[in-house]
Amino acid sequence: APNMKKFALLALISIAVVSLSAFISLNDDDEKLHFLVIGDWGRNGEQFQQQVADQMNKTAIETEPEFVINVGDNFYCCGVASTQDPQWQNSFEKVYHYHSLQIDWYSILGNHDYHGNPQAQIDYSKISRRWRMPARYYTIRQQIDDNTAVRLVFLDTNPFVKKYVTHAEEYADVARQDTQKQLEWLKKVLATSKPRSQRAAQPFPTTPSLGQAVPRATSSTLPSTSATAPASTRVVTVWVFRVRATLR
Repeated sequence: APNMKKFALLALISIAVVSLSAFISLNDDDEKLHFLVIGDWGRNGEQFQQQVADQMNKTAIETEPEFVINVGDNFYCCGVASTQDPQWQNSFEKVYHYHSLQIDWYSILGNHDYHGNPQAQIDYSKISRRWRMPARYYTIRQQIDDNTAVRLVFLDTNPFVKKYVTHAEEYADVARQDTQKQLEWLKKVLATSKPRSQRAAQPFPTTPSLGQAVPRATSSTLPSTSATAPASTRVVTVWVFRVRATLR
């Protein structure tokens, strides 16, 4: 879409059971904002999930991240049934128990999460001090300095995948999602971000479509935040979504 060409974009994707740690450098300021990226966790601390959590702790102690971006397939194999599902303790709270990881986890849904009750993951935000999923798609914005802000756009690409929509017996809740509504919401979000510069994410594609393969990144480093943004603020838009090959 033409409007997307106005934005500096970075798609953050997690593949398999890994935690990622890369950086975006917007200027030469020594003070940075760090965050971790993870997805496809594993289950009950198995399948190397605990080892990844241990390494996340070591990295977090060194870099002091402000938050975690969690890119979906949170609970294998079949999501969670409710906010009281044992998987919350067995695959999340007890695994990522370190003090260094008691920070905000901004999360989206994967297809495995749609095997269960996706609404339960949204509702868990109301009872958890760190789990953040206010909706199936949402955006947050952080001011970096007087001239630069970062907007994180969290998308739910599951309803755009043909396989999930046509296999209602496996993904009943997917087919009920309004993809057009999500796209209209996205246009409005992008319309509010008018950057003066597109320098920030040059190594990455600047106009990715939903489902386009893009390079992987690992933690991210941005200059630290300040209060409100003036009208001339440059906005760096960070996309968070899951990639699938076949889309509607």
